[in-house]
Amino acid sequence: MSNRRSALAVSPALVLPYQLGLENEGWTYRMDGDRHMPVDVASFVESFGEKLAAGKIFRESGIGSIEFASGKASSVADAVAKIAHLHGVAAENGYNVLYRNQSPYPRSVHARTLETGKSRFQAIVAAAQEESPDGWEELLRQNFYAALHLHISFADFPVRPDYVAEEMVFVNNVLNLIGPRVAKIICQKYEVTNVGHLGIFSKWAHYRRFSYHGQWYAGFEDMKRQLLTLTRFIHCVKGDKEHGDWEKDLRTPMVWGDHDVAELGLWPISRLRTRQGTLEARLLPSIGLEHLESAVHDVVDLILYLLSIAPSRGCLVDDIGDFMTSLLWEKVQKFHIGGVAAMPTQYTEAMWREDVFN
Repeated sequence: MSNRRSALAVSPALVLPYQLGLENEGWTYRMDGDRHMPVDVASFVESFGEKLAAGKIFRESGIGSIEFASGKASSVADAVAKIAHLHGVAAENGYNVLYRNQSPYPRSVHARTLETGKSRFQAIVAAAQEESPDGWEELLRQNFYAALHLHISFADFPVRPDYVAEEMVFVNNVLNLIGPRVAKIICQKYEVTNVGHLGIFSKWAHYRRFSYHGQWYAGFEDMKRQLLTLTRFIHCVKGDKEHGDWEKDLRTPMVWGDHDVAELGLWPISRLRTRQGTLEARLLPSIGLEHLESAVHDVVDLILYLLSIAPSRGCLVDDIGDFMTSLLWEKVQKFHIGGVAAMPTQYTEAMWREDVFN
């Protein structure tokens, strides 16, 4: 593992106990001359991969895609150690894994990367075709990218079906606003390519299912109200997320607390998860083991800082325009992301879109 980045001068308010979980995607491969070719992990995952004490191993929608999930951990170091252990298990079973933002496979291979028996993904495709007939094929671009997702929870700031701490709503709002620039800064720090990674969540369904400039919840009640204006994307007929039978929905209103948002159909940069009771930060691409611990620390430090400045009685502002002219925005600007750079004084929609798509 790499050394931690230069220590930041942080206030005692940032020292908060938390639980953490990581999901790091990668690419399994074999070499064919100088080309990386995908290796299917379906049989490995089904027979062994999900029975590991350190976490779980999943197959994603592409035949060469693999995901290591740490489960709950008490620290960043613990979570990263679990990911490293899972990587080791895959290696011991003959799987080479490469961590990078974009697929290493030849372009011609990707015509086959939707060969998966996952009912859930097939239902997502069917729903995308109905909701966005002119843009649904953007969904298929997900097979070109791999990501790192971070789950974090705090005992004092719950995320539950019946209640979400207003501080967590605030942090979720801010991450969806500044997440594209945060990702760019952190990726530049570790010389990791991020181009295109966030842009895949944009056109293949209703734009409000993803992050968009202007997205803002003025508190828990406002978040519930806004969800009601969207329909569920898919629903599970029977079984679970990985092995159940799924169908498109697009008719049932979203109701916070009825189901996890991953089942309802929300894929923003940051989202609140009722099933895990976490905030899920989805802003970084796949990160190699040599930089994983330090990069996760960079994101966790930002989340802790945002919690330390979060108002305790809602966001106290109704929209992004009010927020970006408030003292809260000035406080956000004071934080050096990854210890290397801060947000610009004005973070416009044009800048946000440039960070997302380029």
